[in-house]
Amino acid sequence: MNRLTKICVSTISFLIATLIMINTMGTGKASKSQQKKSDVSEKTITTLSTGGNSENLILLSTTTKKSTASTKTTTTKKTTTTAKKTTTTKKTTKKVTKMTFTKNVFLDALIYTGYNYKKTVKDNPNWNYVLCAQKRGKGWLSKITYGGGSTGYEKTSSGKPNIKKFQKGGLVCASYATYVYFNYLPNVAKINTSKLAKPKRSYSANDWYIAGQKWVKAGYSKYLRFSAKSSGTRTIFKPIDKIPIGSLMLFTDFKKRNNYCTHICIYAGEKNGYHWVTHVGNANGPEFCAMERMSCGADPQWPLKVISLPNNLGLQ
Repeated sequence: MNRLTKICVSTISFLIATLIMINTMGTGKASKSQQKKSDVSEKTITTLSTGGNSENLILLSTTTKKSTASTKTTTTKKTTTTAKKTTTTKKTTKKVTKMTFTKNVFLDALIYTGYNYKKTVKDNPNWNYVLCAQKRGKGWLSKITYGGGSTGYEKTSSGKPNIKKFQKGGLVCASYATYVYFNYLPNVAKINTSKLAKPKRSYSANDWYIAGQKWVKAGYSKYLRFSAKSSGTRTIFKPIDKIPIGSLMLFTDFKKRNNYCTHICIYAGEKNGYHWVTHVGNANGPEFCAMERMSCGADPQWPLKVISLPNNLGLQ
């Protein structure tokens, strides 16, 4: 190789080395976070052939280690969606049975005793007042008469009111009310009356009055207002508050007019100017009577209190 050729090869080698160095220095200016370390890993021997002769030139070759790009790990936050359990509370609305004068459980209780309601209406469609003695023989009355031989609680083996027992022992006003509220309603009409206070003595009208006061105190009933005054053989009875069917109509002795209850009836509704009740007050046994006529007869009665139909029976 002549001298000129050697000079050219040297010059070219120098230029190549310089370019590599500049490139390396430029890369070094990168930010520290992105800087890539370079190492000289090996020497590469490049053989330049010129004519038939060859001369080996050792060139430094820079092998740049590939920087391993850090893999960005994206941590996906698991969003836990808490499903709110929506509890749908179904309001249990107690079924309310609306009562009318001609259709209600208290009338049913009277009929259950054997009272002939259909014949009564047929014979007296206008609901005129008929004296108690005139009712006998018309076929209206049951076989139950007035007597203290029954409590009102008597039941048959099947759990129903024992009408035959009532026919044998009789009923009085209080034991009739006991039969209606604590025998017929729960055992026949399937109306729960267990939360209501019971009279200590089922045959005592005053014990019924005490029980009714407990209904009021417990919030099941309330006292209903009325006015009453005497007019000859009649009582002029005027309710101030509406009286629901099934309310307790309580009386005291007409002459004494004290706070002691001597008679109890069950309100049946208004018809033809009369405020009708069902009760037992004489030998007729269970029957209809009217508030306006309670002051008549050998044992006259005077309105004492009206206690409303309990509000927990589902009746209206």
